[in-house]
Amino acid sequence: MNVRISETALLDAPAMGGILAAHAHALALSDSSGTESVLIIAHGSGDDQVNAEWIQKLDLLADSVRSTGLFRAVAVHSLREDWEDKRTKSEKEILHFVETHSQNNGRTIVLPFRLYGFGPYEKVLEGLSYQSNGQGLLSSTSVTDWIRQTANELFLELQEAESTE
Repeated sequence: MNVRISETALLDAPAMGGILAAHAHALALSDSSGTESVLIIAHGSGDDQVNAEWIQKLDLLADSVRSTGLFRAVAVHSLREDWEDKRTKSEKEILHFVETHSQNNGRTIVLPFRLYGFGPYEKVLEGLSYQSNGQGLLSSTSVTDWIRQTANELFLELQEAESTE
């Protein structure tokens, strides 16, 4: 039996940028004043180089949010949830962004880049003013479409490999 595993992750899927833009736009509709900033938070990695690569990929996806022209700032951060020494620094950066962009009648929209839910972000942001739908990427049918497409590509690869054996 042959098995195929996709090396394409959510960070490599351009459709995820559209999901982030749609979530940000939906939250901005209640205001749409142009005073909103968006913060996209991901889990992160303990390895500094890997984390930097993930942030770079996520920042490319964030261009979909930037291109809407609705927001005065769009940033990405990772919480580095499982690495206490790195998490402390990340938390400070995240809190600084939310505090700074919520001043002077500003609003901060926080988008989790995770499959489901809001994870530990609610506790990290406790006491701060921000908007979030608290939903991860799975709330969008685009994720289902991406999973289906990736699975179909893997099945085709598997069929091709089996036909040449």
